[in-house]
Amino acid sequence: MKLIVDIGNTNTKYCLWSEDGGARAVGKVSTSLQSFQLVEAELKSISLDDKPLAWQFKDAEVVVASVVPDCGKAFVAAAKERGALVYVIEAATQPVLKDMPKEMGADRVAEAIGAWSAYRKDGRPMIIIGFGTASTLFTISSDASVGGGLIGPGVKMLLTALARDCALLPEVRLPESGDVSDLALGHTTETQMRAGVTFMFKGMVQAWLAQARLELKGEPVVVATGGYSALVARLLPGVFDAVDTTLALKGAAFIADSIDKAKV
Repeated sequence: MKLIVDIGNTNTKYCLWSEDGGARAVGKVSTSLQSFQLVEAELKSISLDDKPLAWQFKDAEVVVASVVPDCGKAFVAAAKERGALVYVIEAATQPVLKDMPKEMGADRVAEAIGAWSAYRKDGRPMIIIGFGTASTLFTISSDASVGGGLIGPGVKMLLTALARDCALLPEVRLPESGDVSDLALGHTTETQMRAGVTFMFKGMVQAWLAQARLELKGEPVVVATGGYSALVARLLPGVFDAVDTTLALKGAAFIADSIDKAKV
C-alpha cells in the first residue's frame, strides 16, 4: 500500500491506498511543520481488518501533494529520513492531462486528475470546483486539456475577514455539515452572518458555473470537492454530478501509478 498525503493550507489529509482496495485508513491532521509526526502517530494507532497496522516508513511508497511549501518540505524530509521512497506531485511532471499551467498548485493538479480518472464521461468536458480554504474552479475539455479557472475566498476565510475587519462583528463558524433546509434572513448578528455568507456562496457557484459553461463545448460533468462541498451541494441539489472530498487523494494515487517514478 502507498501512503497518499495531501498537505492543504488548513488540514493535511492522508490515506493508505491499494489498487484493489482503494482508500483505507483515511484521516486528517492540522497542517504544520509537525504534520509528519502527527500522521506517523495516527498510523501507529490504526488497525486494519482487526489487526494492528504496524505501519513502517522504511521502504514504503509515500506520495505527497502540498500547497504549503515549508510544511511540504518538512514532511518529505522526515519521510525520507525514515527510509521512505517519496514522490512529489507537480504540474510539470504529471503525465495525464494536457496544457496544465506549470504554476498550478499540487492540490489542484491532484484534484484534476482525480476527477478525470474517476468521473469523466466520453465526449464531455469537466468542471471541478473546490470548496476549501480557498474556493477554486477549473475546467478540462473533452480531449483532456486543462482550460481556464477561477480562484476566490473560502467560506471560513470570509467569516474570519468579517470578524477581523468589522469591530462589532463576532467570530462565527459555518459547520461543514450545517443544515440549510431552513436557511432564511437572519434575526441575530450571527445568523445574519452565516446566512449572508451561505447565500453568497450559492450565488457564486451559480455564476461560476454559468461562465464556465459558456466557455466549454458540450454538457460538462461537474465535480465538487473540499471540506465545504457537501454543504454547497445541499444548497444546490442536482447541480453536481459527484461530491468527493477524497478527490485529491485519488488523483495523487492515480499519478503515482502512472508516472515513471523518480525520487525527489
